Order: sequence, then structure tokens, then C-alpha cells
Amino acid sequence: MQATASLQALAIAREAFAAASQAAQDGHETHTLLLTRLSAVQAKSEEFFRAGRADGDADGRHAMAMKIADADAADLQVLVNESAAKLAGLNAAQSSAKAREIEAEQQAKREESQIALSALQAHARKLEAEFLGCLTDIARQAKQADRRHNGSLFVLLPPSRGLKDYVMYNVAPTAAA
Repeated sequence: MQATASLQALAIAREAFAAASQAAQDGHETHTLLLTRLSAVQAKSEEFFRAGRADGDADGRHAMAMKIADADAADLQVLVNESAAKLAGLNAAQSSAKAREIEAEQQAKREESQIALSALQAHARKLEAEFLGCLTDIARQAKQADRRHNGSLFVLLPPSRGLKDYVMYNVAPTAAA
């Protein structure tokens, strides 16, 4: 069976969603790592501040370490902000890819249903041709058996209740009919 255009589009959409999901996951991991590093640097800065207050920091060692930690925290905050913006874009791309995947899946299902319907219609046409041939044979045999026969197939082969209801009232027959 050859892949249809819809199935190919579905495969492409699924690959795109998988790639977008992986990119979003990687982005989340990077963002989490940056937040963890920022939190650690901020904790170090607070630690140096407390240490300086506790011993008076006469030589300025704690103040210098705190300034370095604060500068690192400021740099990391810039990276966190950039990462958050990038993450929002990755999440939007993932959502968009998922929507395209869902649409492609629905289109593939519609196409599959159309293919099945076409096959059933072709089968029905074949059966109809065989049925009409059989009706012709019945009419011919009836005419040969009784020269007075008027050729009414309704008398020779009355339709089943299910067929009559379907043709006259558009009521689909049940499987048992």
C-alpha cells in the first residue's frame, strides 16, 4: 500500500512535533540549570553578606566576594531572562506543531474514510451489476416459463423489507436484514 499525501503529511507533522518537543525539553533543562545557578550565586552573596556583618569584615574580603557574587548573579539574571523568552518561543512552537499534528491526523482519518467509502461504492456497483444481471435472467426465465407473464419483477422477486424501507424511506437496514 502506497502512502497517501495525508499520511506523508502526518508523518512530517509527527516528526516536527517530536523535534519541537525535544527542543522545548532541552530549553526547559537549560532554563532550570540557569535558575539553579542563579539561586546558588544569590545564596553565596547572602552568605558573604552575613559573614561580613558577623565579623565586621575589616579587610573587605567578604564585601569583595559579595560584589563578585552579585555581578555573577546580575549576569546570570540576564541569561535567565533571555532563556525565559527563548523558552516561551519554544513552547509556542511545540503547541503549534501539536496543532498541526492533530490537523494532519484528522485529515488522514478523513482520507482513510474516503478511500474506504470509494472501495465500498465500487463493491456496491459490482454487486448492483451482478444483481441486475440476475434480475434480467429471472425475467427471461419467467417469460419462457409462462408466456402470459407481464415481466413484473416486483411479482417475481419482491424486495425484502429492509431493501424496501431503504429505497422508499431512506431507513438503513440493520445488519440482520
